Amino acid sequence: MISDRVSRRARVCFVAAILLSCGDSGGDETIYPKDFRAAGYQLVRECRSPGEHSGISAFTVWVSPEAVGALEQLFASPDTTAMPAGSVLVKEVYGGSACEETDVDHWVAMAKEPGFDPEHGDWHWQEVSADGAIVVDGRDSACIGCHAGDPSTTCTGFGEMNGFDYVCTTP
Repeated sequence: MISDRVSRRARVCFVAAILLSCGDSGGDETIYPKDFRAAGYQLVRECRSPGEHSGISAFTVWVSPEAVGALEQLFASPDTTAMPAGSVLVKEVYGGSACEETDVDHWVAMAKEPGFDPEHGDWHWQEVSADGAIVVDGRDSACIGCHAGDPSTTCTGFGEMNGFDYVCTTP
């Protein structure tokens, strides 16, 4: 009887350990380095307030080091209509109207992943709360709809409909 309880507890603990360790292998990872500044991401949009993602909060936009030139080219040349695979853009949204690193409310990111969503430029969308919890991850219709560039959205004049590969941030 005692041996059955010990054995049952051991099995429960083993299964719990397996389930907990599975969470670290994929779906709970951000699509950008958590310390993107130290990873060499470049600030491409200075502090702006109010922002599109809240109506009142300020934001900045950062781009992965290998995509800086491509972003500049996207807006400089009508012949460039797509960001390269591996490009990542991170919008840092703050709790108020100032862009203070100590007042981050959340991050919204997009990463270009070949084969992820060909119908929508292969962009992987993600929103991450200030505590690191992933709130949105994957093919998000709200992100896709806004970044398409429809005149009824805040990405008017930019985005996919205007030849800017779902990007709304000019360098």
